[in-house]
Amino acid sequence: MLFRKLIGAISVAAALTMPALAQDKDLLATVKERGELVVGTEMQFPPFDFIENGKQVGFNADLFAEIGKELGVKVKFIDLPWSNVLPGLEAGKFDMVAGPNTLTAARLEKYYFNLPISGGAISIMKLAKNTGFTSAEDIEGRTFGAQRETVSATKIREVGEGKNITVRDYGDNNQAYADLVAGRLDGVVAQSTNLYYAAKLREGMFEVLQPAIGPMAWFSYVGRRDENSLALMKAIDEAILKVSKDGRMAEIQLKWFGVTMDLPETLPNPQM
Repeated sequence: MLFRKLIGAISVAAALTMPALAQDKDLLATVKERGELVVGTEMQFPPFDFIENGKQVGFNADLFAEIGKELGVKVKFIDLPWSNVLPGLEAGKFDMVAGPNTLTAARLEKYYFNLPISGGAISIMKLAKNTGFTSAEDIEGRTFGAQRETVSATKIREVGEGKNITVRDYGDNNQAYADLVAGRLDGVVAQSTNLYYAAKLREGMFEVLQPAIGPMAWFSYVGRRDENSLALMKAIDEAILKVSKDGRMAEIQLKWFGVTMDLPETLPNPQM
């Protein structure tokens, strides 16, 4: 009887201790033990993430392949509508988010932003044949499309206040591009990197207007802003910096953007 009570006490103590031990293991250690980094993204966001011939391709797929090599793990992507990606991160459904996300002061308070992986400005793209719309400052009374719950959607509403514009929210930019071609929109508002890629694919159909409607913005991957995630996010920063310095980043940028860009080696102050 005494032996059974002793065994029972040891079992209870072990059960109480195991969760504490699990909590002591940070996310980087968990990822390395698992051998897999799980990344939330939206695969309707070219040139960063999209599906071609049934396979994920784009800037993120190529860069995360290099990040995975640096961490010594495989990378698994989970595809969700953008409106579900950041809530999924907060709920712990994946380790980090690809995106990329526009660096803003409000988001920086809530999430850990990695070193920027690209930059650009929020811009308007219109049909090239629409010769009556020649400047991004000429938005009075026009109808625009933007991906819902993005900085671009917020910005066009901000600059269009009092100018009688209409803004339609879309699940992804491709849906907005289709409505632009169909004549249901005067313009699509998005990050310049996305718009220039769309214009490049359909040469002669689209035109990106000047000036941009937002300041220069930096785009980054993000993670949870907590102690458990800190070591992983710093390891991602180190990997991004190494890939930038040894030339791999420039190769990936040239492949998907058509240009290379210098990236800051520390996180810049948000301009929005």
